Amino acid sequence: MGLVSTAAKFKALGLLCSIDLETDSDELLERLPRLAGMAKEQWNADELDPVLQFLVTHEVSKSDAMFELGQLALRNALEASTLEEIVRKLAHARDAFYGVERREEGRDDATLIRAALDIVLAFISSPTLPASASDSWEELHVALWRRTAFSTRARLGEWAAPRAQAEIEWYRLSASLQQVIAPLGKPSWIKPIDTLQSVLAAYQASRSLTVISPEGIRKVLEPTIEAAFIRREGLLGHLKDVLDAGELLPLEREAAEAILAATSSSAANGSDTPGKLWTVAPLLASELGLEFGSPEADGFIELAERAPTALALLNKKAEARARALSRETDPIVDDLISKVVAELASCEDFVRIETVREEFLDILTNLLRFAADRVDASRESWKDEIRYLFPPSDGKSFTEDFLQKDAYSWLSSSSLRPHTRMEERDIASGRADITIAQEHRFVVEVKRELKDSSRQSIASNYGGQAVAYSAAGPRLSIALILDLTDHTQGVPSLRESVWVDAVAIPNAAPRHVVTIVVRGNRQVPRHTKSG
Repeated sequence: MGLVSTAAKFKALGLLCSIDLETDSDELLERLPRLAGMAKEQWNADELDPVLQFLVTHEVSKSDAMFELGQLALRNALEASTLEEIVRKLAHARDAFYGVERREEGRDDATLIRAALDIVLAFISSPTLPASASDSWEELHVALWRRTAFSTRARLGEWAAPRAQAEIEWYRLSASLQQVIAPLGKPSWIKPIDTLQSVLAAYQASRSLTVISPEGIRKVLEPTIEAAFIRREGLLGHLKDVLDAGELLPLEREAAEAILAATSSSAANGSDTPGKLWTVAPLLASELGLEFGSPEADGFIELAERAPTALALLNKKAEARARALSRETDPIVDDLISKVVAELASCEDFVRIETVREEFLDILTNLLRFAADRVDASRESWKDEIRYLFPPSDGKSFTEDFLQKDAYSWLSSSSLRPHTRMEERDIASGRADITIAQEHRFVVEVKRELKDSSRQSIASNYGGQAVAYSAAGPRLSIALILDLTDHTQGVPSLRESVWVDAVAIPNAAPRHVVTIVVRGNRQVPRHTKSG
């Protein structure tokens, strides 16, 4: 109640801070560390720090209190303002989780974080990892799969709904760390800041919980953690990747280079650059941590005046990246992930091959976030990028190319960027719309439908082609369908737009396709008719 009511918060905080070893039962004391840890995450109340320190002294609550203090140490590390400070505080957090493991066997929650931090710390200190990193990765992997097996068998409450998302974030970190470890002795293309962003995402997901508001709405509460340094450096790294990929026009490239040069410079002469940059590129300025009146390089002044269009484009890329990383649609996405995972229970490759499950869930999560975002997006917010979702002004139907490019851009703004290709040839004797290739290769087939967007029709028309691309890999594919049928009376819900089909193959095991329908030709609510 304290998490959804301001008035109840103070009563809950008072109860948590009034524990008594002599009068309170062991059963209550055993549960208090987790409750105090969740409350600390949501309220950031300093009064709870001594509560956890106090619970460490009691045998019944000691292990869980140590774990919660380790989580707070990890949070403090992610909030640090320099890489050196992050490394020092991560080492402190890692040691805290070691303490939990030494005290209590079978603490997979502590093991997976400790093992991940072992590898992250080794990777940050050197681009080539020692052989012992493989042992830490194996510990992480085993702990993660044991936790997943338990949560699959156990029936968890609604408050634990974000746990499915937490497992996926840990899968993502596990997969990226495996790629770092594999070429031992060789410098890795993965940057330490990318790995820290994965740790941040896993931390946020694992510390989130679902509550029911007084209005009866289910919503996810995330820990409020700024992690400004990690977010800023992650955006700058993304800009560097865009530059290296050669995707920008000359003026846009110049603008990106100037931003990178300015943000790496300590020059300060009191210019009015932040104000100008906030006007032209607000989200870019926010992600870079610029404040009104703060000193920056003179190059921004010239860019804001001479190349506002280029800065605006880079701002759009920053916005796309922020939306791709956002978890604000958790209740919807978590629900859809659970639905798809349940429907894939008969897919042997997904169930039995751990790396297939890891990589496919990563891709699926990103595309479900994309679909959820586009359901809410309005024409005014995105202008040209999403005009294909609304009735065309010239009366000509949009092609599936618009959805293909939009989805590719979204994936390119996520951690899957290095692995994503568009229009790749020689895939199952054809040309795949979007491919994501890590240890396994998965294909996203993009189509449009003008007449019949029913599940039966889509499965009949496009299921066969979608699974044809999985002939040389895991028997799993994704079909992304642009529905341009008549929607004057409304569109199906997102939950009704995602499903799994098993496609029969002669003389072979069936292959599975996850279909995600993106509804286009949408009317604004005031123009939607009834009956």
